[in-house]
Amino acid sequence: MDSSLADANNHFLGEIITWRLLIEPATGTPIAITFTQTYSWTYSLITCANVHISGSQLIPTGPYPSLPTEPLDCIADCASGATSYVAPNIRSRCTDTSFPLGITVGQRSNTVFVHAGIDFSVA
Repeated sequence: MDSSLADANNHFLGEIITWRLLIEPATGTPIAITFTQTYSWTYSLITCANVHISGSQLIPTGPYPSLPTEPLDCIADCASGATSYVAPNIRSRCTDTSFPLGITVGQRSNTVFVHAGIDFSVA
């Protein structure tokens, strides 16, 4: 993570990453997996207005210019066959905001393709 996003750790409130097979049962190779990434940020730095939410716009980058290029990287067992995995970006679309709670939430879904029978981790 670059230094501008490292500073964001003071304002990054968390993430949830889920996955599912696009087609079950998955047969053959490659296998299509859909990752859904949900991120929450401090509202004062990443501010989504109602117009952003209703327009399904990407979250503003605020003071983090590298946010648009940060990927959902393979972090473990990457050499065991996950080489077909192409990391999607983490910049999400505005989905929710709460000014009173000071939270902005964004979400995105991406389908990636990997070889059948591999194990790997992303973060």
